[in-house]
Amino acid sequence: AVITALSIAGLPTNAFVYEGFPPQKKGRQKFLYGLASEERTIVLYESTYRIHKLLDELNKYMPERIIVICRELTKMFEEVLRGKAANLISRIGEKELKGEIVVVISPLNWIEKEIIDN
Repeated sequence: AVITALSIAGLPTNAFVYEGFPPQKKGRQKFLYGLASEERTIVLYESTYRIHKLLDELNKYMPERIIVICRELTKMFEEVLRGKAANLISRIGEKELKGEIVVVISPLNWIEKEIIDN
């Protein structure tokens, strides 16, 4: 799921770090604060029960980063949501997400370039 998420996220893939699941409680804030200075694309797994909390935390620590939520990759109900944390929070709202979730976060200081089709 990690490589599939990276391939569809539209973020740099030349250097990335896979962090697994963030800590549930102890050390979670320190972990996320540490990721805020990461200069590579970040890939995490998160449970459906904590995805809303994670987005709130990413909005606090990395409000300008592009975040891609990939759910149920390669399955019938595959879904990919992309935007800054605040945008994703409003798009998801209180909706309960189900299934496997991979979160991909843009590198520090990465600027999305608009693709111009000639």
